[in-house]
Amino acid sequence: MGMRGFLQRTVPFERPGVTIGVTFVLALGADLTSKVLAIAYDVDGRVVVYNDRPGVFAFRVFMSLVALAVTYGLTRGARRLAIGRLWGAWIGVGLLAGGVMGNGISSLVWSRGVPDFIHTPAYVWNLADFEISFGVTGGILSVVVAALVVLPNVGFWWRNARVLGSAVGSAYEVVRPSSFLALGLQKAPALAASQILRSTVLQLGQLRMAGMRGSTLVDTLVAATARVHRGLGIRVDEPAISGAMPLSSAEWPLLNHEDTAPSTATFLIVAVATVLALARRSLPGRRAVLGIFALGWAAWILVALLVRWMPWNARLQLPALVLLAIPAGAVVAEGLGRVPRAALASLLVLQALPPLLLNSSRPLLSVSISPESPIWLQTLVPEGVQSIFTTSRWEDYFRNRPALQAEVEDVMRTVARRCGPGGVVRLDLDGDAWEYALWVGARRFAPGVRLHMGTPRPGDAAPCAVLRTKCPDARAFCLDGPAP
Repeated sequence: MGMRGFLQRTVPFERPGVTIGVTFVLALGADLTSKVLAIAYDVDGRVVVYNDRPGVFAFRVFMSLVALAVTYGLTRGARRLAIGRLWGAWIGVGLLAGGVMGNGISSLVWSRGVPDFIHTPAYVWNLADFEISFGVTGGILSVVVAALVVLPNVGFWWRNARVLGSAVGSAYEVVRPSSFLALGLQKAPALAASQILRSTVLQLGQLRMAGMRGSTLVDTLVAATARVHRGLGIRVDEPAISGAMPLSSAEWPLLNHEDTAPSTATFLIVAVATVLALARRSLPGRRAVLGIFALGWAAWILVALLVRWMPWNARLQLPALVLLAIPAGAVVAEGLGRVPRAALASLLVLQALPPLLLNSSRPLLSVSISPESPIWLQTLVPEGVQSIFTTSRWEDYFRNRPALQAEVEDVMRTVARRCGPGGVVRLDLDGDAWEYALWVGARRFAPGVRLHMGTPRPGDAAPCAVLRTKCPDARAFCLDGPAP
């Protein structure tokens, strides 16, 4: 093994302090040595250029300590999460600190300034400058990787913002902090408690499968929630923090719909696991587990507080539950045996099957409901479902809004008669329009007709019709424009 084997046996590089220290010493020594040699060999004074800018030595020491503190935090986090050794961070911070301190010490050693001797077409550098550059390369690469994920979507977001406006600037669904002051400062805590309590009731929706309406635990919870609100002196559906649907709708939203299906089993498991983690002081990695629990519950509470209560809010909290499942898994693995763990896993699988197999929008199975059907099945699919393998794709678009199918077909046939192939129809839609059926319907019933969003630009073809969603009657779509 030679020198490599000797170093592995004698120097514990697996310790971050050792790796950082060795890298720092080598970087600092190489930098100062290179400067001494450059000055010694620069007989005629043409190579070395002295940079007389202030050395700000104290600031360099402070920044080096900050870099070490950040690396220490990353190392502890990686160790808690069993990610492994952060060799790049350890070597990088050693190079960074060595380069920063090398230039700082140089400003004190050489009265004429820091010696630079590596000439490039634009600047003159020293070895410490390159050490600093290599030290921060890891961070720059991380930013680049994140940018590669985000930037491809910027154009999409920007185009939508120009047509539909900001996605968050005036969103009705967002509860602004000032909304909690709608009833005065004294009622602000009550409104916050209302948001959290009603979100909890929503997450427990699958308990309805234990009985029919009027006899389930969820009905009892909804009634109890209303009594709590009366005790707090606020309405259960306070307009400042609530959507158009009342809390009573939580008693009967579809459990097989992707917009309203809650994750009751997951919610209960992570809640119990959080209590156990707080109670068990001997839990391995307890600090890391509690830290992730804190982040997950903070995310769940943030969504509960800052989104108006609506029956489909449970889906918005799914990312927080996924995060909470990580420490909950650690608690379950440490606290339960093989059989209870298998039972919990089976419960979670069963929870996922109804939205998967009997999804109201895309059911894989067909189910017919009769008065003799089991209570849980009547609760899950009160009107029955028909498999996507037995219906056309066009019909599947309207599973959740079947009455809209005939209207879309009628308006698209009118477009085909009025405009013909090559015609342009301008879409004048509100922010929550169900417009994707129009794009599909145009290809099916008005081939060759082009749909255009937004205000026409100079040079664009004049539209043969305008398709609106703000209609004078109860229709979802109406057509304006030249008569055929």
